[in-house]
Amino acid sequence: WQGTWRMGIAKLRFTHDQISPRFRDGRKLTETRDMIMENPSMMMSSDLRMKVVPFHGQVHSIDNRRLWCAKSAKEARHSDLDLECLTVWSFFVQGHTVNYRLLVKFFDALSTRNHGQSVDFYR
Repeated sequence: WQGTWRMGIAKLRFTHDQISPRFRDGRKLTETRDMIMENPSMMMSSDLRMKVVPFHGQVHSIDNRRLWCAKSAKEARHSDLDLECLTVWSFFVQGHTVNYRLLVKFFDALSTRNHGQSVDFYR
């Protein structure tokens, strides 16, 4: 199953065990976190959609830095923000188009040591 749907941030897990404190374009994650704290509705923006993959009963995001920004903003605001996610449910369903590149990226990136509950920054 594939589709775009809303999901509470608390239900999402990380894929990596470590992430960079900056996005690829050089922006600090804390800047995006602060913007989300000021305007939680921006989580519904297509720019912040997260690709997720269900794995062992949990839903893991391959957009770990975006997820960190959202979870950090949620913690600071003590709320359960909603966000929109691009999801891939199963690659074993017959008759459905499947995003195999997303699945390959997921399994290549899967380095979590705590089932995706938290992530650290590179040192």
